[in-house]
Amino acid sequence: MKEMLEIQRKKAKFFKKLEIVLLDSLKIKELPSSFKTFFEWSVEKWLEKINQYKTLTINEKEEWIEFYESKKEYIENLNNHELSLNQLIDQKVGLAFGLNEQEMELIDEYLKDFLGID
Repeated sequence: MKEMLEIQRKKAKFFKKLEIVLLDSLKIKELPSSFKTFFEWSVEKWLEKINQYKTLTINEKEEWIEFYESKKEYIENLNNHELSLNQLIDQKVGLAFGLNEQEMELIDEYLKDFLGID
């Protein structure tokens, strides 16, 4: 549990820093919420979003691409770690309640349906 809280803390800190950098660099007052899922974007979409606020030179594009790739890698690593911890927690809960694999999958399906997750 402590490890999961640490991941959440790192993610919150990461997104706060990202927001500060983007607000300052793009000279905008509010960051669109879509930037919270920037790591799902292609590099082309990233540049397109940045270009909406600032016309970039070739050198600036290279810098923004490097920035994007490093931040994307960092957040993806955190997300993957979080996913593996969630799976471990699910396994331990299943064992604690004496559930077999099929029962755990059934519960996951019901939860996803209930929460509207694909």
